[in-house]
Formats: sequence, C-alpha cells, structure tokens
Amino acid sequence: MKELTVEEMLQIGYDCGLNHIEEAYGQIMSHYDAFFYIPELDKQLESFKDKIIAAGLVDENKTLLDLTIKEAAEKIKYSLTEVDWDALPKLDEEFVQCLTSFSQATGI
Repeated sequence: MKELTVEEMLQIGYDCGLNHIEEAYGQIMSHYDAFFYIPELDKQLESFKDKIIAAGLVDENKTLLDLTIKEAAEKIKYSLTEVDWDALPKLDEEFVQCLTSFSQATGI
C-alpha cells in the first residue's frame, strides 16, 4: 500500500464536500484503516505528518493552519479536480432496491 500524500488528503476532503484542511485531516484519521497499512501504522502516520509539515500547512507549534482545502491546495500548488459524477456508472435499480430493503430491515 502506497503512503497517502497531502495532495490526496486535500482531494479526498474536497470530493467529500469538506471545507477546511482540519476536517480533511480529521476524516483521514477517523478512517485510518482505509488509508494506512495497519502493520506499519505508526511509521506511516509519522511519515504523513512529516509531509504535512514539509508542505507548510502547520504553524510553529505544528498545529494545522486555519485554511480551506482550496487555500491549502493553492499554497502547495496543487490543482483540485472536479469529480464528473455523470461519468460514474449508474447503479442498477434492482440493486438499489435490494440495498434499501436491507437497510430498512436492519436499521443500517
């Protein structure tokens, strides 16, 4: 599993409709098991934090700057991309009905 980049964190946050880098970072940390290889978690988290520091997205106390995702992307010269939702495959109606029934039956 390749290590997560600062650009990927910003893009994921942007795609999820988040506004600030603190939100994007928080969501990455909340879902660490999806973004980091668990047997190397400590090493990868340290490396990720080092990347954030190197990108200049923290202050002298190593606290995330109060920046929007767009401002942070501009700061590191990264161009956020828009998701073309229409280009994504459409879910089969029968599958959607199955998920809906399952959700209603289980309360999930």
